[in-house]
Amino acid sequence: MKRNKAATAALTIAIAGLCSFRAWAGNINGNESAAVSVMTGTFEGQGKTYRAKQSYINEAMAYLRQDDVDMMETVAADEGKEAVNPDILNTEVSAAPSLYQLFLWTGLGICGLFVMAVTGLRHKKITRQVLQIKNRIDLHCHLLPEVDDGPRSLEESVEMLKQANRQGIQTIIATAHFTPGKRSRYSGDQLIELGRTLQAEAEKINPEFKIFVGNEIYYTEAAAEGIKQGKALTLAGSRYILVEFSQSDSYGKIYAGLRKLTASGYLVILAHFERYEKLFGDPERVRELLQMGIFLQMNLRSLAKPIPDSKTRRCRRYILDRYVHFLATDCHRAGERPGEIAALRWLAGRCTPEYAEKLLWGNARYILEDKIL
Repeated sequence: MKRNKAATAALTIAIAGLCSFRAWAGNINGNESAAVSVMTGTFEGQGKTYRAKQSYINEAMAYLRQDDVDMMETVAADEGKEAVNPDILNTEVSAAPSLYQLFLWTGLGICGLFVMAVTGLRHKKITRQVLQIKNRIDLHCHLLPEVDDGPRSLEESVEMLKQANRQGIQTIIATAHFTPGKRSRYSGDQLIELGRTLQAEAEKINPEFKIFVGNEIYYTEAAAEGIKQGKALTLAGSRYILVEFSQSDSYGKIYAGLRKLTASGYLVILAHFERYEKLFGDPERVRELLQMGIFLQMNLRSLAKPIPDSKTRRCRRYILDRYVHFLATDCHRAGERPGEIAALRWLAGRCTPEYAEKLLWGNARYILEDKIL
C-alpha cells in the first residue's frame, strides 16, 4: 500500500511538471510534442524498464489536440522523466500486467483528470471575464441601412444593434464602403445624418450605446484627395482612416498605397489584413508595415474555426505575437455573428485579460479620442 501511495504521488509530480507553462492549443505543437515524448517513452528504475499503457497515451493526445484546451507548455523530455521517482517502478515492459501496474495507471488517470478539471475551470473563468466585457468597441461594421452591401432596411440595422448589445458591444463605428471615383448614393453629411438616426434607435436598446460614422475606403490613387475633399470620412471624425485593398493586390501596391496615405498625415488602419494573399503569409512583410506605423485590424471570425486550418492558425499566431491592434466584426447583415463567441472563447484562453481588452476596446478608444496609439 505504501508503494502504491508513492506511485500516485510521483505521478502527480510528473504531470505537474508537464503542465508548468502556457501553451498554444490546436494541433500538437512543439511544446506539447515534448509531453508526448515523455508519455510514449520508457522509464528506468532498479534495472528495469517501464512504459505507459497506450490507451492513456491516446487519451492524453486527444486532449492536447482540442482547440479550446488551456494547457501549459511542457518541460523537456529528460526533465519530465526525472519527475518520476524510479524507486517506485518495478515492473518491466515485457512483464504481464500486475496489480501494482493497475494501481499505477489508475493513479495516472486520476491525476490526469484532476489536471484537466482544474485547467478547464480556469479556462471557463477567463472566458467569462472576456464575454462579460460590456464596453466593447466595434470599429468596422456596415451598420448603416441601404447604403452599401450592409442591412437592407432600418429594421435590420436595429436588429444588428440588438445582436451587438447582447455581445457586450456598446460603441460602433458604422463604416460604409467608399471607392474614390465611384459615384456614391450618399454624401458624407448624409452618412452622418443616418448615424444620428441610428443613435436614437441605439439608445432605446441601451442608453450607453454610442454610434459613430466613417468609411471603409477602397484604395486608389485618388483616395487621399477624396478624404481631403470630404468625400470620404475618417473614423469618428478622427485622423484615423480604415483602408482596404483588393485581395489579389501585390504587396508592392499595398505598401506604396499605405505609405502615400501616411505621408498625407493620416493614421492608417489596414482593414482585415488577413485577406491579402501577398501580405498575410509573410511575417516579414507584416513587420515591415508595422515599422511604417500601419495599424492592423483583423476580423474576429478569422479566429473562430473549431478545426483550425493553416490560415486560422496563422491568424492566431499573429494575435499571440501581438501584431494585431484591433479585432472587429466587419458585420454586414443581421445574423452574421455565430462564430464570434467561439473566437472570444479562444481569445480568453490564449491571451491575458489585459491584452484581450486592448484588442476589443482599449486600443479603439484612441480613435474616439483622436490620440496616437
